[in-house]
Amino acid sequence: MRVEVGDNGSRELLEKIVVSEEAHVGWLETQLGLLEQLGNAPYLAEQLRK
Repeated sequence: MRVEVGDNGSRELLEKIVVSEEAHVGWLETQLGLLEQLGNAPYLAEQLRK
């Protein structure tokens, strides 16, 4: 583990990356759920309207 060798900077950077990626996963899961609920055409129409 990197903490043992004192590489706290890398640990902190990777923690921030993981948090950011978790947010992206949440957004993508929401979009997939909407796509499943609405269907292709209505979902895409809603995206174009925004």
